[in-house]
Amino acid sequence: MLFRPIADAIQGHPQGIAPTTSPNFFRKNHLLETEIMDIQRGDILHINLNPTTGREQTGNARPCLVLSRTQFNQERKGIVIVSPITSTIRPDIKTMIPIPSGYKIQGSVIAEQVRTLDLSQRWWKSTGTRLPEEFVDYVVATLNILIGED
Repeated sequence: MLFRPIADAIQGHPQGIAPTTSPNFFRKNHLLETEIMDIQRGDILHINLNPTTGREQTGNARPCLVLSRTQFNQERKGIVIVSPITSTIRPDIKTMIPIPSGYKIQGSVIAEQVRTLDLSQRWWKSTGTRLPEEFVDYVVATLNILIGED
């Protein structure tokens, strides 16, 4: 597994996966609240997406691209809109958008798997990577083809 060390760290946490077993764990952590306020559009975060059902993308430490605008992220204090990233690259699937070369995280953003998450209730960690605005705009435009007006 690509992110096994992170998944092991989550499972080794004394409270298990903190957001699931202790909803107030992250709210008490002032440093984390400050980090939540600094999440920007285009950031790649590792996020515990579990629980999931059906064909939703799963993962204890799945990389996700932040699609929501920075101002929304700051005002909502932990609510972000993301799309998960997979290591799979399939140019024939137009909703799997390959990440440009030269970034630490490689693979494809799965545009149709968009999720709104409350990071104050989930395990997450910044990767320190931010993708260009033009790329994020392209992901959002792809999503808009699926859900926008006909």
